[in-house]
Amino acid sequence: MWLSTSYYPTYSAKGSFTYRAKGFTLVEILLVVVIIGVMAGLALLALGGNESRLLQLEASRLQQRLLLAQDEAGFRQQNLGLQIDSDGYEFLQYDEDNDQWLPLQDPKLSQHQFELPVNLRLELEGSPLLIAPNREESPGGASQAGIGDQATQPNILLLASGENSAFSLVLSLKDDGSRQSNGQHPTQVLSSDGFSPITRVSQVGP
Repeated sequence: MWLSTSYYPTYSAKGSFTYRAKGFTLVEILLVVVIIGVMAGLALLALGGNESRLLQLEASRLQQRLLLAQDEAGFRQQNLGLQIDSDGYEFLQYDEDNDQWLPLQDPKLSQHQFELPVNLRLELEGSPLLIAPNREESPGGASQAGIGDQATQPNILLLASGENSAFSLVLSLKDDGSRQSNGQHPTQVLSSDGFSPITRVSQVGP
């Protein structure tokens, strides 16, 4: 079957011009449609893979910063802490003179906002701890404590003695219904028993 789109002249043996149909066959058109569909599917898979890699990058960055903060706490002989909300985290330092926690002034441990929407689940000493939402998401706005609020205590302590809170922090991608996960949900788990180094484990589950 031919789908004609134009005509082009050809020179015959008798010295006259004839016109033949020039176009695409149905098979060729279907082949193009299949190729476009495959490329679109690959693009969706690549997007999901990029999000998984971003999640791994976020967890790895947080792990390295926690390890660095542990070293800083021992070097400074000052208690530090990590304050987490639904959008990011900030390191704090304890001000003994005023008995309060203040943002840590260190460019290596600056405040960080997650590069993609994540779900967070935190446990301290085996007990779940509610993570505060971001100010903009909190019903009541400024009345809710958030990153940088001096009235807020850190979620995870990093002590000058070298010890830290025994914790488990699970990071996973927020499912907005648009991701092609095939039933697999990547997660990153940061944990420590309070004495051993902070570890990170990648997991994939239903």
